[in-house]
Order: sequence, then structure tokens, then C-alpha cells
Amino acid sequence: MISKYVQSGFTIVELLVVIVVIGILAAITVVSYNGITDRANTVSGQTTANNVVKKADLYSIDNTTYPDTPEDLTSAAPGLPYSLAGITFAEAPEPADGTSPSTPSILKFYSCDASAGVQVSYYDYSLDQWVEQQAGTCANPVFVGAL
Repeated sequence: MISKYVQSGFTIVELLVVIVVIGILAAITVVSYNGITDRANTVSGQTTANNVVKKADLYSIDNTTYPDTPEDLTSAAPGLPYSLAGITFAEAPEPADGTSPSTPSILKFYSCDASAGVQVSYYDYSLDQWVEQQAGTCANPVFVGAL
């Protein structure tokens, strides 16, 4: 006797193949997303550090020395060319290498001997380390926490 009912649907093997393909695509997406956010956070920190170094150079032109603390830049009158607003500097104690900041715009600020320069560090999320940039001549940099 021939059955009148024909069963239709997917077999378990077909369903498993689809689930595996979706899993592979999801894994690729997550890895790509993490790489993109790391690069974006690094570029954001690097841009902010570049801005601080340029403002420190402008400060040295007006004052003949480099700033001793980040407050020399952040508390400057808004009309001055070296006025710096909206930048967050790391506070004491100094964050260690491999310790990423809570946001990519947090920087480390170092004062140098005889106010001859400054060193600013941003966090590179791809390398998991702080990267330094300097303005002027920086011998024996000393970490200065923000107030």
C-alpha cells in the first residue's frame, strides 16, 4: 500500500550544516569587529596625543618653556592658541603597560627636565602598550597625574 502523505521538511543533517555555516560567519564577524574597534580606539588616542603635543609647542612659543602640568594647557584662557579643553589625562598612580584606559582619549602626561619638553602617551590597543610622543627635548620624563 502506498501512502498518500508525503513528508516534507529538512533533514537533521541539512539543519546542522546551516547552523555550522551561521556559526562560522558569526565568528568571522566578531573577530573583524574587535580588530576594527582596536584600530579606531588607537587612532583616536593618537590623534588626541598629537593635538596635545602641538598645543605644548604653541605653549612653549608663548611662554619660552614647555608646560609642567597638563593643567597649564587645560586651564588656559579659551582665546589662547594653546588652550586645550575636553582632554582627560590619567591620574596618579601611573597606569602600567598593558593596562588599557577606560576610554581611548585618556592620555599620560610627563614633564621633562628644566621644562625643555613634554612627553604624552596614548594607548595602542593593537599592541597592548602605551606609545610615547614628545615635544621639545625630553630627558628624564616624570609622570604628572591630572588634578
